[in-house]
Amino acid sequence: IFGNAMSEKKPRKLSDAFSRGKDRQSSRVYHRSNDKYCNVEENSSDRSLRSHSNQNKYLQRLEYENLEFKRVSSDVRKAQEKLQGECELLRIENQELKKLLEERDAEIQDLSLKLDELQNNKLSGKHSRFSSLRHNFQNIFHRRRTKDELVSKKILQNEPNFRTTLEKMDKDADYKNVPLVLVEAVKVLEAKFMNVIGLYRVSGNYAVVQDMRFHINSNDYETLRKQKDPHTITGIIKLLFRELEEPIISLMHLNIHIDDSNFLALGREYQIMQVQKLVETLPPVPRDTLQYLMKHLNKVIHFPGNQNNAHTLSVVVGACIFYELLSDVDFHMNLAKCTISNKCIEIMIEEYSAVFEQV
Repeated sequence: IFGNAMSEKKPRKLSDAFSRGKDRQSSRVYHRSNDKYCNVEENSSDRSLRSHSNQNKYLQRLEYENLEFKRVSSDVRKAQEKLQGECELLRIENQELKKLLEERDAEIQDLSLKLDELQNNKLSGKHSRFSSLRHNFQNIFHRRRTKDELVSKKILQNEPNFRTTLEKMDKDADYKNVPLVLVEAVKVLEAKFMNVIGLYRVSGNYAVVQDMRFHINSNDYETLRKQKDPHTITGIIKLLFRELEEPIISLMHLNIHIDDSNFLALGREYQIMQVQKLVETLPPVPRDTLQYLMKHLNKVIHFPGNQNNAHTLSVVVGACIFYELLSDVDFHMNLAKCTISNKCIEIMIEEYSAVFEQV
């Protein structure tokens, strides 16, 4: 070692020699391995910097993992609170459903007792308070004044388009035998409202329908054309037929041409033939008006958006087409004929081409 040191070149200045020796002493470490010395150079300042940098990275990773753990814990806690809230709501709904079920069971038992009482009274020939109440209502309706009496006392007054006959109403220019109000109302419905849910099944506002009625009687159809509520327009159509002086098809006319003993039991082709004969016997104005209405309702059932079919429309419209005066109503006959009349309307709507195009 000393030989090597002596063989090195001498420094020109004393300060150069001092600095060279100091650098050798601080930056060189000698190790003995396999009888040989190996020289390893290492900078202590770089090592300390690397160690400090590794510590910072480790601390940053720990801090990030800690924040991630807190975030996940917060999400889990929120999900747990949400599930607890939903469980509490389900528990409350379950209790309410149990109470509702108990109430319904009590009502069913009550109705069963009343039914048994009615059956026993019927078998024994005694009139219960329920049958007496029904009898009193029947007497009230039978005692009602006739329409002629109400008109003679000017309680009811004929109008240009309501509470009159089809023959006296204003007619459309293109459809000579069809009331103008019906044509205008159908045009508005078919142009804007055929996909409205519950068309004809939802009732319109009574006050608005009556106001529209006064406008139509004043020959003001522009208000009808600008109407934005389709249920008001369908209310006008139902009111038009419901307040006719004479129904389009009376129950008496139905009894003559439809055999109710086997009408529902026979096949579809037989039913169509019977309904076609019923339509053929109508006068021209009622027949053309009925045909125009059924053609419109046939279009209605082909729009799935309104959620209608021939059966639901027959229930709504049937009462407006087939009816009798209240003073002439026989409740038992009315109930028996209701199914037949609705079935006739259903066939007219669903089998429009077969019924009307052959007439």
